[in-house]
Amino acid sequence: MADFTKEEVDDYFQMLFTRFQAGITKVDTFWRRFSTVVPVTTQVAIHRWLNQVPSVREWLGARVVKNVSTSGFTVENKEWESTIGLSVRDWKDDNFGLYTSLVDMQITAAARHKDRLAAELLIDNVAIGFDALTLFNASHTIGTVTYSNQDTGGGGDFWYLIDGTQPLRPVLMQEREDFSLVSLTDPNSDNVFWRKEFIWGVEAVYNVAPGFWQNVYRSNQTLNETNLDAAMQVMRATKDENGDPLGIKPDTIMFGISNTLAANKLLGDAFIASGASNTSRGRIRNLIDNDFLP
Repeated sequence: MADFTKEEVDDYFQMLFTRFQAGITKVDTFWRRFSTVVPVTTQVAIHRWLNQVPSVREWLGARVVKNVSTSGFTVENKEWESTIGLSVRDWKDDNFGLYTSLVDMQITAAARHKDRLAAELLIDNVAIGFDALTLFNASHTIGTVTYSNQDTGGGGDFWYLIDGTQPLRPVLMQEREDFSLVSLTDPNSDNVFWRKEFIWGVEAVYNVAPGFWQNVYRSNQTLNETNLDAAMQVMRATKDENGDPLGIKPDTIMFGISNTLAANKLLGDAFIASGASNTSRGRIRNLIDNDFLP
């Protein structure tokens, strides 16, 4: 028979649960700035997209009904977990400092997991999106016009230009179940009897998929004023089937470790090396220094 009560154990793990729930909302994450959350209720979701971007026309005579075609692709959710074993002996001896620190580490890992997933989607560029192409591709089409949303002619690591103001962003975060807390803490359970440990953890069900390719552009050219301007012009020149601009205005640049210095100098410094004013300063409002990118 255990020399502690179930109520004592429950109180302690309730403290851990409260710590987790309060902490996970405070971790600085950035995936939402370039992702659209899509809640789903099934393990496999079919996403259907309007191939024809809506536009407005003058109402002359009868309404003109557009035959809106749709395309769809499926995204299967994945299950994620993080589990900690807590020694019964440590619990008895009140050695709780180690475990609260582990919970804090678990909070950070869980909160930043979506950052990593979204970054890997961009880096790998192998998942197929709604137009049966990868997110970054030279063969995207709108109507009869072909567009490329990438420049692969350089030799550096990719940086990403994003319009984060649009309703549909480059990455879909398909969420079925966000992180929930689970535990096996009954003092009379088999696990406590045989292994002398309590089990505490978190689990979630979600996945990522390519989103709206029009709202992102990647380049591995040197990150400078000329190449930034070229990328912005390509994005802003994208038009709908009627030949009207989509209104894309990049406001976010995302980069990895190798481009951190260049991005900060290009978009943050008041002056360039010659001493002249830096005309690119503040041109892009949001900078995402993503340490999951190279």
